[in-house]
Amino acid sequence: MTEADIYKLILSKNIPGCNGEVQLKETHISWVLLSGKFAFKIKKPVRLSFLNFSTLHQRKFYCEREISLNSRFSKGIYFKVVSVKKYNNSISIDGNKGKTIDYAVMMKRLNSLKQMDFMLQENVVTKDSLLKLAMKISLFHKKAPLIETHFNTSTFSELFNELSSYKKFIKKYLGRGYHDVVCIAQKKSEAFLNDHKTLFVDRTKKGLIRDCHGDLHSKNIFLYSSPILFDCIEFNDEYRYIDILYEIAFLCMDLDFYGKFNLSELFRKNYLSDSRLGMNKGELQLFYYYKCCRANIRAKVNIIKALEIRNKNDEFDNILPQIKIYLDLIKIYSRYY
Repeated sequence: MTEADIYKLILSKNIPGCNGEVQLKETHISWVLLSGKFAFKIKKPVRLSFLNFSTLHQRKFYCEREISLNSRFSKGIYFKVVSVKKYNNSISIDGNKGKTIDYAVMMKRLNSLKQMDFMLQENVVTKDSLLKLAMKISLFHKKAPLIETHFNTSTFSELFNELSSYKKFIKKYLGRGYHDVVCIAQKKSEAFLNDHKTLFVDRTKKGLIRDCHGDLHSKNIFLYSSPILFDCIEFNDEYRYIDILYEIAFLCMDLDFYGKFNLSELFRKNYLSDSRLGMNKGELQLFYYYKCCRANIRAKVNIIKALEIRNKNDEFDNILPQIKIYLDLIKIYSRYY
């Protein structure tokens, strides 16, 4: 499936449930077509260091995997895998004629006004919705399969230190102060990993490494009366086999990014209460370290986006303040571990 095929499909509207305009949402690994009551997610034929969608067989496998994994917490949202077919010069989804050139995950189309990131920007996320969300995630984690693994400090060390390779960009566009934030945070990360190995190992022994969501942030949550989680990581199991504290640290960091520190703390406390988990001094330090890691990754992702923009336009200028916020959060979090 090529980009040209996608636009041909959009123009033809040969899509189940299509009753008007077809909207396209695009990421670096997928195309999502929004049509009527349905959404169709098509994986791009790409091969990256962390995933392989390069063959038709693999894309079908990961479509099926996506439905299976997300059904753990998203009942009635993911329907089935459908074929994308080409017949003469026509392309259709779930059609009867032609050669199968790709596959799509067919889903229920959700109300974008209920997407949590949008609601955070509009200041309409309530405490009640956060309490419901904390309970849902807690229940999911309790049922999630236990993962037996050995902690390796190099995993987090390498992950954290990747941001250092962008120090020239940070110094050039954000200033010396933010460059220093990265340098200091890297040193503190190494020190924390060296001094708290037993803390990580104990988390594993306690059975707190689970098959989680892996990408739990506000864009992957819809705040209906009963919260909906979706779009977990299906393409790399290691990204889901994580400490449950690392999982919720992502969402809490995301809430902090939007300036909702009170909601972040409310979520953390209620998640721990619902999970019947305490948090001693060491675990609180670990939580802040995990939040720091998540902010580090988001800063790096946004820097990569900025570098991909060849012309320094408005889009580039809009990314820079976001990177600053993530680096500000890194500076704050690193004070607590």
